[in-house]
Amino acid sequence: MKRKFRLYLDTSVWVRLADRARWVERRATYHFLNRSCQGHEVLISPLVAVEVNRTPDPEERRTILRQIAKDRREEITGRAWAQRFAGLLTEVGGFGPRMLADLTHVGYAVLGNADAIVTWDRRTLARDKVRRTVHAVCRREGLEVPLIGRPEEIVEWLGLRI
Repeated sequence: MKRKFRLYLDTSVWVRLADRARWVERRATYHFLNRSCQGHEVLISPLVAVEVNRTPDPEERRTILRQIAKDRREEITGRAWAQRFAGLLTEVGGFGPRMLADLTHVGYAVLGNADAIVTWDRRTLARDKVRRTVHAVCRREGLEVPLIGRPEEIVEWLGLRI
């Protein structure tokens, strides 16, 4: 039997479900959710809900929220811990304050023992400096290190169904 992975999907993944401008990523996201995530645990945090609720178009927001509610998603709680961890990552990595929300997603994922953080954000989370910093801090703190990557990377790295 294949291993069941815990996959934390950040807000960038969910908002692609209603993104009319990025059709290729939108289709890839639906494909990832409907195939690659099957049989695995999908994790979210309250921060995802807060950010999704900022979606200006009500129809897009409904589409996203409908997909989040589809199949039960496990919501990770522990905002104070996630924010402290994000602060530690910011300090160690020398990141600016604009990275704090993205790094808070990492905090939630680490707290939820995620095997991977799935994101479309190439310029923030899915870059080597962030990955190295998360790896260093998690190892130092004795925590499991999640992979961080775009859906196609996570599929490849974990050998998920495509």
